[in-house]
Amino acid sequence: MRENIIQSYNHYKEKGYCPIYAKESIRRLYQPYHKLDGNDVATKLKDELLAMQTEKGSPPPAANQ
Repeated sequence: MRENIIQSYNHYKEKGYCPIYAKESIRRLYQPYHKLDGNDVATKLKDELLAMQTEKGSPPPAANQ
């Protein structure tokens, strides 16, 4: 799970945005990871992914999403 979060982060960071369907996938992947006490760099990367804009050139989402 951790590796998938890291790979997703690298992929979408390079693209410069993270589509909404990818954000949902990251959320679903992170939930069991966190329950297994996974709470390290992957948490920071997940948070950064969720804060990315959803389309190229669009503004970033509101902080409460």
